[in-house]
Amino acid sequence: MRKLVGNLATLAILAGCSSLLNHTDNSVASRNIPSDLLIPVSLYDIRGEVAPLEESKALHEPLGIPRLRTTNFQKGTREIRIYTGIVIAYPRSGLIVHEQAGRVSGVLFRYWPVDDSAFDESLGAEQRFTENEAGRCRTIVRGKDATVCVVRFSREPDWRALLGSLDSANAWNLPDESQVPSRGMVIDGWVIRVEARRDTSYRRYQYHNPQVYRPPEGANALHIMGILDSLFRYTVPPQNLQYVRGIYLYGHDTSDFIPCSHPQDVGFFEGRLGPVTKLIGDSAWRAHAAPTKSFALEAWVRRQDHTTERYSRTFQRLWSVDSVTVVKLTPTRSCR
Repeated sequence: MRKLVGNLATLAILAGCSSLLNHTDNSVASRNIPSDLLIPVSLYDIRGEVAPLEESKALHEPLGIPRLRTTNFQKGTREIRIYTGIVIAYPRSGLIVHEQAGRVSGVLFRYWPVDDSAFDESLGAEQRFTENEAGRCRTIVRGKDATVCVVRFSREPDWRALLGSLDSANAWNLPDESQVPSRGMVIDGWVIRVEARRDTSYRRYQYHNPQVYRPPEGANALHIMGILDSLFRYTVPPQNLQYVRGIYLYGHDTSDFIPCSHPQDVGFFEGRLGPVTKLIGDSAWRAHAAPTKSFALEAWVRRQDHTTERYSRTFQRLWSVDSVTVVKLTPTRSCR
């Protein structure tokens, strides 16, 4: 694993050269790129890809529930487990929705791997994740392979309505990404993995950046990710986090956020912007090539004044995004 760390510079160059690989060109050798380097990477956290969790095996223990793959249900009982997040980073988010005898319940959680001392003991990622998520958690349980934070709600979601939304997205029956045509493969981005059991039938599938896959399958997977993301509007905030509503401007030379409550506090917007990138489109997002657009959004953020973000740029004000819960295009740059 340490050998892979030594290849970071090469990996970063590969990731920066192209965000989209054409499925019709399978000749890796013709590009003179070693096949073992063709993995998603990040200079600030590659642990999510070099030491990924296999959720179906790692999360049942800290959650205190049986593995879904090996547990049969009585007739009329069903359960779905959804895991989603940035491909190359943790924490990620999970959702379990269970229906039995007409009753529907749910659990929202965050998870991350236990410290991987074989990778780098100095990273301290597990401690950092635990501290950052602490205020959001009802319980934090450290298992053999993963730590899980079960999220507290300030207002309980309507689980039956949410189950209906999952049904409308065909969440129980989507094929795996390997069976769906796509227009390309994004090197990093977002991933969704799903386990679903109905009675004695079990299914499992995943999509990396579902927006590149043929509709309706890709669109449905994207919608399922949005359903999970939207639940964070009902949660208790972690430490140093605030819930804001405002206008996000994104274009060739701007990435600014204007909070509705204090429009004078405009600042640079960065962090976990998955729902925004999904709406803009991955290639347009990366290229900063599209005309400036305005988005009305709500998000959990950390405000930092006179700070330097991870690319060593200094800003008078930085809005660091933990999660976006609502986003939509708006024709105006002012709050309504």
